[in-house]
Amino acid sequence: KSLSALGLVINALTDDKVTHVPYRDSKLTRVLQDSLGGNAKTALILTISASKIHLNETLATLRFGERARQLKTKPRINSEGISGEIALKKALQLAKEKIQVLTYELAELQEKNNKNKDNNKNR
Repeated sequence: KSLSALGLVINALTDDKVTHVPYRDSKLTRVLQDSLGGNAKTALILTISASKIHLNETLATLRFGERARQLKTKPRINSEGISGEIALKKALQLAKEKIQVLTYELAELQEKNNKNKDNNKNR
């Protein structure tokens, strides 16, 4: 069933007139959805036999491979990951700046506290 569904998905992806791709028809096509749908580089290895008794299977496999070869995927970098990374770097930079400001303020308060202690001792 899964291989038949995979064949239907590949047919749908290679046919410009089809508006619905039946990824949910099997677990296999659901797992391969991202690979077949265009956001990945995909390789397909076909195994065939030179024996006459397997001629029908070999021809069916070659036809399937030809249909699969017609798929044109367009892999791209996920921009969400990149923008998320930029946001994290920006947040990290802001946190470092805040630490510097707080460290400076802490040093000032400690210095002020030490001066008050010295003044109280001298009285």
